[in-house]
Amino acid sequence: MYKTFQNFFGAHVSCTAPMFLIGVTYLDLSMNNIATIDNLVFSGLTQMSHLLLSENSLTTVPPIPSDVAPALVYLALDNNLITEIPDNYFQDFATLEYLDLQYNKLTALDEFALTGLVSLLSLDIGHNDINFMHQDVFKDTGQLQYFYAGDNPGGSFPCFAPYINDSLQYLSFYGGWKVSSNYEECVTGLTGG
Repeated sequence: MYKTFQNFFGAHVSCTAPMFLIGVTYLDLSMNNIATIDNLVFSGLTQMSHLLLSENSLTTVPPIPSDVAPALVYLALDNNLITEIPDNYFQDFATLEYLDLQYNKLTALDEFALTGLVSLLSLDIGHNDINFMHQDVFKDTGQLQYFYAGDNPGGSFPCFAPYINDSLQYLSFYGGWKVSSNYEECVTGLTGG
């Protein structure tokens, strides 16, 4: 079941999911000027595999209940004002394959920012303010195929070859990034030889 809402919720979403949303698999709340979401808003939406919150005014990642997170495959949080990803936020998102965080205000990816994303295939963090990524931030993302980190102020780009190995098919990190000091090891790890 597919539901799209525009100009429906306004700047603050506070309530539990209405009964008519139970059973929804694809929920599009893009372009609603949503700034905050209460903890129970998505509660009970255990079949929701796609959640789109693009082009809103979120400053934090939305609270996704632990009974809902395991079903999510696609999460679009692009074009918001999100400044950080709390440690272990994604710990219950074992089936998430696509995560779009581009065009936010992220400044760093700390060690546990991506913990739990064991099925992640695509990650887009481009067009943020990221100038730091912890060397072990990718430890759970061994299936990652597409990674876009372009147009960030840069900093030292960690070597993630030990975690991603042969899965990576597309990598873009133009715009100020410096590859870690062990460049040879990184390249060798990514090319498998």
